[in-house]
Amino acid sequence: MSWYGPLLKGFVWPPLLRREGRASALVHEARFRESQYWPRQKLLDDQWEKLRTLLVLASKHSSYYRRVFEERGLTPSSFKSPADLVLLPRLTRATIFAEQDSLKTGLHPGGDVMKFATGGTTVRAATLYRDQESYNIKLGLSFRHEAWAGRRPGGRMLLYWPASMDFIEDPPWRTRFKDRFLLGERIVQGGLQTPESLRHGFEVLAAYRPDMLKVFPNSLSPFADYFEAQGLEAPPIRGILSTGEPLYPETRARFERVFDCPVFDLYASREVGHSSCECEAHEGRHIAMETSILEFVGPDDQGLPAGERGDILVTDLTNMAFPLIRYEIGDRGFALEGSCSCGRELARMGSAVGRSADEVFLASGRAITGHAFGRHVLNRDDVGEIQVIQRSVGSFHLLITDDPPPSPEAIEGLIAGTRKLAGKQVEVSIEVVSEIPRERSGKKRYVKCELSPEEITRLRSVAAGL
Repeated sequence: MSWYGPLLKGFVWPPLLRREGRASALVHEARFRESQYWPRQKLLDDQWEKLRTLLVLASKHSSYYRRVFEERGLTPSSFKSPADLVLLPRLTRATIFAEQDSLKTGLHPGGDVMKFATGGTTVRAATLYRDQESYNIKLGLSFRHEAWAGRRPGGRMLLYWPASMDFIEDPPWRTRFKDRFLLGERIVQGGLQTPESLRHGFEVLAAYRPDMLKVFPNSLSPFADYFEAQGLEAPPIRGILSTGEPLYPETRARFERVFDCPVFDLYASREVGHSSCECEAHEGRHIAMETSILEFVGPDDQGLPAGERGDILVTDLTNMAFPLIRYEIGDRGFALEGSCSCGRELARMGSAVGRSADEVFLASGRAITGHAFGRHVLNRDDVGEIQVIQRSVGSFHLLITDDPPPSPEAIEGLIAGTRKLAGKQVEVSIEVVSEIPRERSGKKRYVKCELSPEEITRLRSVAAGL
């Protein structure tokens, strides 16, 4: 590996990525490796210049932002610093649904515009767009964060992943070979926790021997259960990059014990890519100041002092095709004061909460992650927001918002989908509501398990054969 990985990344990756329009990602990665050690003021100056460019572009080429600027009597020169972003409204998912076409700028540097959807952890998926160069910038940033988590140049990464939307069904062997052995990425289904899938995951991990794992903690937890129940030992792993869900201290400690490697907390989303990530010092997550501005605000939209949790608003400094300025991502978090002992002067944030997906459990003890449940059952465009509540092993209650009113066909489809995943005998009830209630933390959970901790422990024991 000492020479093979760098050889792959230096001579094989460039032509492969160039064929796919992604070659500039390596250039951006090199810049990010340098900029992570810039002084704070240089980072702030760079961030401000990118924001000024974005504001000019949005006010000129996006009819939505042009209208907002006119209604509020603003011009790009009205903004003297990033703090003046408060002059603009939050960009909510409801706004994106209503203004999807008017948000577009018609600009797409680096290639075609890419269409994508918000992830499975949102209550209702929204369609967004990104230009190719924005994607490449975020890919370069992801390489930096993967390196923090132990991935060496050209090293392998295994994604133990619950999001079925990221899987390509039966890809050609050339694609599998390129991804797995040249670009060093392999993805394993981590959403359906059957004995067969858990065994398959272990066999792939043992044979592939990656530098690092990239995981959702709610998916890796049953995998860790399987390792402990079967007395298995993981091959040498340099790090685990945990994303998609809150990483709690007890979960981190357990992963580090079972897989014998450090765990790094990554805050990322499909909408804006990587926003912050832990370094080797584990003193909070470094905000990617080169690509994003994160605000932590109260109900009045004003910024909150460090340590005080508020709504997270993200401004993507890279997406020229579909500007996301003060995007309400649906999470809550807080800024941290001071600098990290690692020497990087990137701003830091504490843990974020908001998007959450519980596991649901079958009578056999089999656990299905909320992400898998969300993608297989709730991914519909003919209904509004949906929340699934498991009240008992054999009972599911679905809340559906009344905008738009769900049709009989949609309701039948939701019931059938739930029974297909959870079993034909389960009871499924439907309730139409005006809105999905938020948790005390302010988050909305689209899959919510109300089984007692004792019942969950019993079911896990059943699944493990104990």
